[in-house]
Amino acid sequence: MNPAGSGSLSHTPLSSGDRRKRATGVAALAAVSFLLLALIASPQGGSATSSLVTVSADALTKDAPVGEAVGFVVEFHNTDSDQARSIEPAFQFMDGDSANWSAWWASTDDTPLAPGTRLLIAADGTQEFHFYVRPPAEAAGRSRELWAYGLEGFFEEEERNQTMRPSGAPLLLTVSAVEPYGATLELDASVGVIYQEQQTSFSFTLRSTGAYSDDFTLAVGNGSTLPAEAVAFTPASGRLKGSYDAISKQDREIAGTITVSPDRNLLPGDYTLAIEVSFDSGVTASAQMALTAPEPELHFVTGSFKITSVNELKHDEPFSFEVIVANTGGNVDSNGNFAESIAVRASGDSLDEQTNFVTSLRNGEEATVRFTLTPATGGELTLELQIDSDDSVAERDEGNNVRSEKLTFEAEPELEDDGGLIPAPGILAAATVLLAAARRRR
Repeated sequence: MNPAGSGSLSHTPLSSGDRRKRATGVAALAAVSFLLLALIASPQGGSATSSLVTVSADALTKDAPVGEAVGFVVEFHNTDSDQARSIEPAFQFMDGDSANWSAWWASTDDTPLAPGTRLLIAADGTQEFHFYVRPPAEAAGRSRELWAYGLEGFFEEEERNQTMRPSGAPLLLTVSAVEPYGATLELDASVGVIYQEQQTSFSFTLRSTGAYSDDFTLAVGNGSTLPAEAVAFTPASGRLKGSYDAISKQDREIAGTITVSPDRNLLPGDYTLAIEVSFDSGVTASAQMALTAPEPELHFVTGSFKITSVNELKHDEPFSFEVIVANTGGNVDSNGNFAESIAVRASGDSLDEQTNFVTSLRNGEEATVRFTLTPATGGELTLELQIDSDDSVAERDEGNNVRSEKLTFEAEPELEDDGGLIPAPGILAAATVLLAAARRRR
């Protein structure tokens, strides 16, 4: 088995004497290669060779734009502290033939190395190379695994060892073919609820799928039924890093915010927000959200009714109370009326009537409304409360606008019966006149 493998760079021609010397080495190398392939099936295993040179790379995985090469910085280190050793860089595609993929070794100034080139590594020294892999134009989305190694030994000897990483595992490099430019736009939600004259925020993630960085701009797309002036993006533009510039996977992403704040002219209904991202490279990305602007939903807050008078409830004496109203719906009704100047009325049998107004009641807001009424009679009376009593706002549910409270008032005490012991007023008057006349005769 040739360690360079099918599709790898071929070795430079050798002299006839070198060929004879090399024959034995090639046979030995083939045997070692089979042992190494068994080792590769379990990369955590130990080295199958007695190589005194280790190999390492600046990364184990990289992206390569289709049709362009990506490079690895590879170092060979001679662990023999007494003698120099030679190194012949080699490689092999581990998942089949090259299939139009190219790979080659180069010096640190990127001069390609001729196949079979041997270089000397001083005792306890290090030799650095560049290893390049180039996927073909049609390879986008495919990844290849290559074994990068060196054949090392004493310079004058033909028997060579295959280098391993310091851990004893082979140096396996993975190259993924990607488009030069590309991006996706992802939204944290595909549906949402919006309210007139209130801000609602949604999150988005812009993610690079290309190798190169690209400048972008976000905008409301043509498929949107929501007014563009109601939408703002943070950030609205910037640079999205590709795999070449990013230092991590997260560095290839931009997290942002979409803020929707329609004015009061937006009627209740369902809307589509189309978002488009345009890049300087000509690449685009897009996404859509389904948004709903609901109708108002005015109601009394359960358990919020409270008597605020400190005195006992008595007939013909004013008493005070309060109740909390809320809006859990939209801010504008189907007629275009905003949820403001909301009438709240309190009334009932044997009770006077009072109407107060809530200045504004937007989604999520509550307001405390206070009243003072006077009962005309005592006993149990029914207090009726009604929100939007003048029907100025068309609501999603009109059936929860009225609530009632049963209240008991102390009646006026009745006069007790005197049993006939107290003279009537006429008798008392006559007795007074007779008593006065009797006194004059004396």
